[in-house]
Amino acid sequence: MRFEYLRGERIHRVELTELGEGRWRVAWSLRAAGGDEPSESEPLEVRSFELEALPVGPSAYSVREGHSVTELRIERDGSTRTVIEAGRAARFEHLDPYASGGGLGPGHHGGPAEIASPMPGRVVELLVSEGERVEEGATVVVVEAMKMANEYRSPVTGTVTSLRCAPGDAVEGGTVLLVVTPDETED
Repeated sequence: MRFEYLRGERIHRVELTELGEGRWRVAWSLRAAGGDEPSESEPLEVRSFELEALPVGPSAYSVREGHSVTELRIERDGSTRTVIEAGRAARFEHLDPYASGGGLGPGHHGGPAEIASPMPGRVVELLVSEGERVEEGATVVVVEAMKMANEYRSPVTGTVTSLRCAPGDAVEGGTVLLVVTPDETED
């Protein structure tokens, strides 16, 4: 799984690899924001480590790295994430790859939009049905991964032409969840 967050003028990229039994390998890098491809700029700082994260409540985790144990709480408000540790709050702007067409990836140039889960998880809510018209940016499916609900949006305005998942389905990273065919535009 990969997440990118903007805090001030810096982009934090976090890549998580599940090792099993609550253990994770974390690759973290810090990059300068700016330009067309800010997340691809030369890293200012890079760090790799392993940790254990166990849920202790809704959006709360006990995190152990080495001999250090701390409790984290994560609050979501739209694209803003607030991480609270020992009474200190850090706010980040989540860079959503599925907002405004970003979830299609660099290879998409029109035609049906396949909306895929970028990480393994479980479908918890399907908000559309086949044949339904959706607007660009509308949340269409929610997948839970790491005890967090991840909302995926339609990158185009169009019609849902294929549903490939149902609530309760376990999905792997890269699994296509649904397809939206864009409205035809007049030239």
